[in-house]
Amino acid sequence: MNPKDKNIFKGLIFLIFVCSLIVYGGLKVFGEPLRLVGALASGYAGLRLLITCYKSFVREPVNPAKFGKWAVVTGCTGGLGQTFVHSIAKKGMNLVLISRSQSKLEALQVNDDAWHSFDR
Repeated sequence: MNPKDKNIFKGLIFLIFVCSLIVYGGLKVFGEPLRLVGALASGYAGLRLLITCYKSFVREPVNPAKFGKWAVVTGCTGGLGQTFVHSIAKKGMNLVLISRSQSKLEALQVNDDAWHSFDR
């Protein structure tokens, strides 16, 4: 987690803490402690939703090339694996493609320097 993410996370924790103090103060006046548990559970769920949205839509995507020059993709002949293969190949990484079907693997192979296919 980079420093910017840590500061945002600390701010969200502080905001949840302040909100819980306000809720607790209100419940102390009016009673019903189970409402406090519900408010805290709702706050936690809201925090998790905010963190998930931040990671999915706001934060910069991870560049797989920073982990090395090679990538191994299993299940590369369809679905998400095929999508990963195309996105990683566009970044110029060397690929090792693993599939259960040799014919599908050969159909996926392209005559391009960014693609590398190895027999089993």
